[in-house]
Amino acid sequence: SGLALSRSTLSPNGDGLDDTLGIAFTLSSSANVVVQIEQAGVLVATVVTESLPAGAAQLMWDGTTPSGPAAPGAYDAVVLVDGPFGRTRHAVSFTVSG
Repeated sequence: SGLALSRSTLSPNGDGLDDTLGIAFTLSSSANVVVQIEQAGVLVATVVTESLPAGAAQLMWDGTTPSGPAAPGAYDAVVLVDGPFGRTRHAVSFTVSG
């Protein structure tokens, strides 16, 4: 629950300002979690895939993808949680600026 981002615009240009995106959420119980970045429903980067304990979690994404820095545009930070009722998907939108 409580999926939130540290900012609504990411600028991963290495100038030290808004270069990383904090992704925060709370798990009611321990679970396998995948945090990924999508653009128009297409996976562009995986932030983490691991089992996390119950409680608050905060992960950071540095704006990089397997092919380099994320291009300017609209994206979604997506948290997939494998819980007692199957997999749930939670997403929040943000923008990457040039």
